[in-house]
Amino acid sequence: MDFIKELSPLQIKLIKITFIAIFSIIIASYFKHMITKRTDNQSQNKIVLEQISNILYYGILALGFILVLIEVGVQKTTIYTLLVSVGFTIGISLQTILSRCLSGVYIIMMNLYDIGDKIKVNTTTGTVKYFNLFNTTVYDEAKKIDVVIPNDMVGENELINFTKIA
Repeated sequence: MDFIKELSPLQIKLIKITFIAIFSIIIASYFKHMITKRTDNQSQNKIVLEQISNILYYGILALGFILVLIEVGVQKTTIYTLLVSVGFTIGISLQTILSRCLSGVYIIMMNLYDIGDKIKVNTTTGTVKYFNLFNTTVYDEAKKIDVVIPNDMVGENELINFTKIA
């Protein structure tokens, strides 16, 4: 342990920064792997869980980056102010997208419908072909077309799942 005493403060700071960066990458990769490993290959939820795992992955990396900035010497209040400003700007700019995403999470958590279920949303009736966090694709048998329904429309309008009723 005598070699630690011989290191300069700059060398110690570089070792801490390297450790934080490597640790952040390892933790982010671990959680991403654990989430994607738990999905079955044919489930539509796999796509949604992959999206959630990507959000978690980049969130952990961002946290690691913030910790590196703090270690470099950037004041915490500056980082907090920047994060609040960026978060507010993104929130206002992406309000519709965030609304769709949260509606998609709600659909999944409440298990409102699955692939192959016959549903009616507003005036559209059809069979669910595909869904992710943002949209649901329904095949309308009467019109013989695919209809893409934003997930926030599912939350705002009446949803009837004929498959789960039966």
